[in-house]
Amino acid sequence: MIAIGSFVLLIALALATPAPAADPAASLADQCVQCHGRDGRSTDPRIPNLAGQPSDYLVAQLWDFRKRRFVSDNPYWRAERRDPTMNHEATDLGDDAIEDLAAHFSRLSCGPAPNDDLPAPPQAAAGCAVCHGGRGIGAEPMVPNLAGQNARYLAIQMRNFGDAASVQRGAGGAKRRTHPSIASPATVVAESDVESLAAYYAALPCR
Repeated sequence: MIAIGSFVLLIALALATPAPAADPAASLADQCVQCHGRDGRSTDPRIPNLAGQPSDYLVAQLWDFRKRRFVSDNPYWRAERRDPTMNHEATDLGDDAIEDLAAHFSRLSCGPAPNDDLPAPPQAAAGCAVCHGGRGIGAEPMVPNLAGQNARYLAIQMRNFGDAASVQRGAGGAKRRTHPSIASPATVVAESDVESLAAYYAALPCR
């Protein structure tokens, strides 16, 4: 009888134990995986890895793609980003959905653990380190990690910022991405440094 009673008690405890909380963004993220990968790491070098990026940064980008912005003194919220695919995908995202998606991808592992075989930084990386850290890990939660990101994507974004700076100089350009801290004529990355910087940060461990 004692054994039967203990068995019944175990069943009761098992039934009473709450199930693990479901990830509210798991199904919502299905629309992202075709481009960004089920694990948040894209197989298309033109598309960014989202896994392990700061949640606040991802929120800011989705807000920006959605073309609604907070009224804030923080320059990281006063950016502009244009991409036909992402502008479309983000249009119908509510605030809660954006927060959930950002938290979901931020929690994912960005890649393998670091090793001691790290590349030497190009000279131009010194200007990036102020915000993106000496090894490409963002110094603030609103700053993206560059380490381990796809090199092709990084090069595209640096050139997009350059286009925005060209617009400010009156030299034309698509103005696909602007940001107060990086898309000004004074801070834009020189074309001669784009490829070496992209390759350097892509080779760094993301954590």
